[in-house]
Amino acid sequence: MRAQLEQMPESVSLKGAKRVKGAWTEADAPPVTREVGFRIVGLGMVPLSVELQHKVLDLILQLDAQCASNATSNPHLLLITSALQLQTQPPSTCDGFVQAMLRCSDLEASAVVNEFKLMLSYIEAAFFIEWRQKNGQRNETSYTALARVTGRRSITKDKIQTWLTAGTRLIYLAAASSMYIVPLIAACGLRTAICKTDYFDLIEKLGYYLCRPNDTPESSALSRDCGAITKELILPQMVWLKQMTSHLTETFCLRFPPNLQGETERIRFSDVDAMQRRLRAFDYNYFALPALDSCYSTLETSLLVPALPLRVWDFDFDESFLAEEVTIQTDLDLTRTPCPVNPENSERWTREQREIAASATVVTSLEDLRTKATAFHAGGVKQSESYLCIPTEIAEGKTMTIRGAGGKLIASVITNIGETLPHLPKIATTVFSAIYPGEIYPVDTTTPHEKFSYCAVHKGIWNRYSEQGTDAPEGVHPFRLVREDVSRANVTQRAPLPSREMKDEPEESALTAEFIQLLVSIVEMHMRKRMPEEYTHVRVWATRLPLNQRSDAFPFGGYVINFAACTEGHRDEFDDEYCVVLVDGEWEGGELGFFEPGFLFRLRRWNAIIFRSCEVTHFNMHMKGVRISIVLHSDKEGKKWVADKNKYSS
Repeated sequence: MRAQLEQMPESVSLKGAKRVKGAWTEADAPPVTREVGFRIVGLGMVPLSVELQHKVLDLILQLDAQCASNATSNPHLLLITSALQLQTQPPSTCDGFVQAMLRCSDLEASAVVNEFKLMLSYIEAAFFIEWRQKNGQRNETSYTALARVTGRRSITKDKIQTWLTAGTRLIYLAAASSMYIVPLIAACGLRTAICKTDYFDLIEKLGYYLCRPNDTPESSALSRDCGAITKELILPQMVWLKQMTSHLTETFCLRFPPNLQGETERIRFSDVDAMQRRLRAFDYNYFALPALDSCYSTLETSLLVPALPLRVWDFDFDESFLAEEVTIQTDLDLTRTPCPVNPENSERWTREQREIAASATVVTSLEDLRTKATAFHAGGVKQSESYLCIPTEIAEGKTMTIRGAGGKLIASVITNIGETLPHLPKIATTVFSAIYPGEIYPVDTTTPHEKFSYCAVHKGIWNRYSEQGTDAPEGVHPFRLVREDVSRANVTQRAPLPSREMKDEPEESALTAEFIQLLVSIVEMHMRKRMPEEYTHVRVWATRLPLNQRSDAFPFGGYVINFAACTEGHRDEFDDEYCVVLVDGEWEGGELGFFEPGFLFRLRRWNAIIFRSCEVTHFNMHMKGVRISIVLHSDKEGKKWVADKNKYSS
């Protein structure tokens, strides 16, 4: 089957269909009432990419791997139904060897049960997090505040976000089928694959296939197989689980946050209708699922009730890690002006600015910077075409923030990361060399070449290329819509997506994210405590990613790893206002120049600088040596998703 699947097109031709320019259509379905040029389409008519389809099918096949129509063929499912109360203790008369063997046997047998309980805890955690964020006081709804409420230091904001992501995914899959999908996931050992993977788009598509197994036209062998597996294998297992677990009311149930009367509601899995209403009312920050397929009518209802305590798990930064902040206030008016650089003049413009900046006046202290910057920006404008060179050692151990008129941020430089995380300078280059072999080597950008280039690895969530649903009809899932004036459609680009590098290199992404986690945490804490307005602006996108995906660059939506970056003049027009640059390595030169304020920052190892990357024209001076830059940023097009999910009403 794989060989045949390789030949499947990534999108389907719609030639021959009646078209209305700019309108949408849904294909392959009985005629329906027309709305602004739409008609309804089966999912298989606009198939997912072959690679993603393979992953969805693999996940469904794994989910079914231990599930045959015969219940007794899956010992792990029997464990969940009969061993939930397993607390066997070896007899005290046994010798050490026997006790160890019995413990191994009991714990191994109960591992699946614990996985199941943990997933229920994720789901409950997600519901209670959502409830607190909607009903709490304004200063009590941040992830940091929620972590503080628990009273346990091991529960950090990162843990809260991670559990929200895991719970949201499980709620989404349960809403697309039933809560009995959770014990099936546990039985097949797929908790990590579903809760931890960066491929949240895989979970989105899996949910749709589970929800609508009959939306699989004969023209798509893959869709047909997915639908058949759901109807013939997965659904019968859910029915069997419902019958076998009806007496386990204290385990096969969920506890929900208080209702308007202040009562905590408990719903049993077997009360399918009531459970579906609650699951679908959750804000999983994605398109609303269509109605369950008629084949789910075999899952009938029962009644209410309970749940399980939240599982908790380490290190978080507090304010003691914040360096003393020194603020330099100038009169510079940073009202946005046209960018002086374009593709035609970029090389010449950068060369001229580098020549001017080479003669920059070097400031010698923070007080010297205050005096010179005040004079340099007198009257709200830059007084000359020259530059002030700011070596960050003048703020050693401090945070140096420079603001213009009205308090508008020019730059904020954090200089104490190296002393806060002293292990970083020792291992960073080695770690990055291992993750990105062949990319770290000394360069000299002044040597003759056609045009210097460098490696940039993008890891983030983008909405930049998403198709907008302007005039899309209400109540129709975006996967079932195509515009009538196009010959091909890609339904996977109607919601934000992870970058190609994240999808193609998941292990690389996971290792990088793990390594930079503490760095990102320091930046997040600094912005939250010292730059609340900027922080509030930036975090919106990162908290509204599809299915509540946790960003590895929070409060930003993603990051870029640059190796030996030496940029020409530019503005990052696609950034949502701000970015953060952290640098490591051993190099000379490479100063970061800001054209509008006329500043030239001489950054040192493990300095971080925060600035308005979409408003300030910036460039690098030539450099020699090895340098790695970590850039945290957000896609400004994310605002469209945050505002109205790209104008799709579903």
